[in-house]
Parts: sequence; structure tokens; C-alpha cells
Amino acid sequence: MAKDDVFNFVRNDGTPTQLVVHKKKTVSVNGSQERPLTDFVSKEKLNPFEVLYNIPLDNGEIVQIYYGLGLRVVYNGIDISTGKPHVNNKVPVLAYVLFVLLYVEHFFICKGFLGLLYVFLGIVLIARTTVHSDKSMPKKVFQVILIYLVITVFMYGFGKLLEW
Repeated sequence: MAKDDVFNFVRNDGTPTQLVVHKKKTVSVNGSQERPLTDFVSKEKLNPFEVLYNIPLDNGEIVQIYYGLGLRVVYNGIDISTGKPHVNNKVPVLAYVLFVLLYVEHFFICKGFLGLLYVFLGIVLIARTTVHSDKSMPKKVFQVILIYLVITVFMYGFGKLLEW
């Protein structure tokens, strides 16, 4: 059973506000009627792994919900969960290169469903590391390359095991 994600914050005018995201499909502000998140999709392009929803408040302000590899709610440029300024992270070119390498490797090392499962796992881990990490770029690059190498070793190991 999916849980509700509840976010409490205080607006600029001092009004306490509660935003509830129900099953990551509908949203309600201060107990109002739930509306589908798809009603609030923004045209702004972020990265291939996230969708932005602009939720209007009754005073004309907007709360932004970033949904993809996680759920983040931003009000006035501040991430409500962390209290830190929100930064739109871009996926580095290196991550796209590693996505392609993982996909190509799957044909040579570990074919079939298991290989695709490893490719999918690698893509999710690499994307999550690059998009949602507060680390510096060199640390992100190191982590991404490490993830790539671990996934490749597992694909190679299972590929050899299946040949045996």
C-alpha cells in the first residue's frame, strides 16, 4: 500500500500550509479536494528522469514538485524536506556515455532479461547519483565510474555463469 507524502511549510505571509501527495498520483493543499498531478505538469525541461509539477496556492504562489528518481517539494527555491536551496541538477555527459556502454555491453556479456535488468539497475543508480547528490563533480564522477564497473563485473560474472 502506497503511503501519502505529507509536506508542511509556512508561506511568506505566515500561513501554515500542508501539501499531501497521495500515492504519487494526486495532490491536495490544506485538505482541499485531491487533484491529479498530471493537471499541473510544467512545460519546463529538466532532465530525462524528472517531471516538474507547478501546484498553485490560493494566494497566487506556486509550490513545485519534482518527481522522478525521488519526490522533492520546493517552495520559494527551498527544498522543504532538507531546508536547503534547490538546484536543478543536470545529468552529466559521462552518465549518458555510461548508459550507452552498459546497453552495448549487455549484448556481448550477459544477454537476455538478466542483462537488461543489470542495464536498468545501472542506469537508475548512475542517474540517481548524478542528479540527487550534493557531492562535488569529481566525487560524482568517481561514484558513477565505480557503479559502472561493479555492474559490468556482475554482468560478466553472471554471463559466464550462464554459459557454464
